[in-house]
Amino acid sequence: MCYNPIMDEKPKKKPGRKKLEIITIKERKLLKAQLDGKTRAEAAKIAGMTAPYASAVQHKPQVKAAFKELLDKAGLSDEYLSAKIKWLAEAKETKFFANLGVVLDQREVDAIETQRKMTEFACKLKGHLVERNELTGTDGGPIEVGAVVFAAVGRIRSTFGPTGKGVAPPDLGA
Repeated sequence: MCYNPIMDEKPKKKPGRKKLEIITIKERKLLKAQLDGKTRAEAAKIAGMTAPYASAVQHKPQVKAAFKELLDKAGLSDEYLSAKIKWLAEAKETKFFANLGVVLDQREVDAIETQRKMTEFACKLKGHLVERNELTGTDGGPIEVGAVVFAAVGRIRSTFGPTGKGVAPPDLGA
C-alpha cells in the first residue's frame, strides 16, 4: 500500500523504542546486575555470558546508552555525579586533639586522601590521566625482543632449511 500525500492521511509514526528495549535480554541482565553492585565477572555469570564477552558487550554504543538511561532512572544523572565528585574533591574532616582522654580542641581540615582520590578520578574521566604500565626485562633492564625472534628463526631454519624442504642451513653465526 502506497502513501498518497493528496488523498491519504499521513501514516502515524510508531513510538520510538527506549534504549532498554533495543538491547538483548542478556545485556539487560548484565547491566542490572552491575547496578545491583555485582562485579563484572559476577554480572557476566548472572547474564549467562563469559567475562571477556561481557567486557566487549559493555563497549557497544546501545549498551552504553542503556546504561546511562538506567543510571539516570536511578537518580545518578551526569549533573548529580559531577556535583558529588566536586563535593568530595573539596571534602573536609574533623580532627580531635585530646590529652589523657579529654578532648581539648577540634579543627576542621581538608580530607587530603579523599580529595586526592577524587581529583585523580576526575582527571581520569576527563582523559588527562592515563595509567600506564612499564614492562622491563630481568633486573629492570630492557626487554630483549630481537634475540628471541632471531633464535626462533634459527630454530625454524635448522628444522626446515632456508627453502622449507628440510635442508639444514649454513651456520648463521647465532
